[in-house]
Amino acid sequence: MLKGLLAVILAIGVPPKPIIPVPLRILYADAELVVVARAGKTVEWPARVDVFKGSVTLTVEKAVKGKADAPEIHVITARGLI
Repeated sequence: MLKGLLAVILAIGVPPKPIIPVPLRILYADAELVVVARAGKTVEWPARVDVFKGSVTLTVEKAVKGKADAPEIHVITARGLI
């Protein structure tokens, strides 16, 4: 837990970097769970929250690989991700 917290704190001053593309075949092979989901409304968080930008709820419609334990997935987006 402490390592993750330190990583978040250190990442605050880092300029945005693009996410390196990875082929879907590799993502699928490495994933424990792959779902088809419908995105809900994106909620923007106030600017006073330094690290996080907002959140969105995904409603799981079908599990393609693995077993979904819940009908919804809550995703929190971070500032600086492109």
